Amino acid sequence: MDPTTATILTAIITALITGGLSLVGVIITNNKSNAEIEKKLELSQAVTTTKLEAIVDEVKKHADLTARIPLIENDITAIKYGIQKLEETCEDYKRKMPTLEAKIAEVEHRQEKGE
Repeated sequence: MDPTTATILTAIITALITGGLSLVGVIITNNKSNAEIEKKLELSQAVTTTKLEAIVDEVKKHADLTARIPLIENDITAIKYGIQKLEETCEDYKRKMPTLEAKIAEVEHRQEKGE
């Protein structure tokens, strides 16, 4: 083999070895980078899932409250009606009170007289 062919073959072999080692380096770097990205993605997904679960819980609480509001409104209406009836009863007793007081005084007066 002449020196020129040997030099060319040496250059080609050197280029192939350099290219192969560069390719191996790129593959290793790529794999490490992908692994780091996967870890970050998993962490981000876990955070997102946790936040989403918290939001779902809040929505369930809100839905429960929304379902109970008509019941609470009905209870308030019933309570208002009860208060109104009690106020009417009190007013009725207040109107009757002078008459009752007069009857009590009359009975007490008769008892004092011995009737």
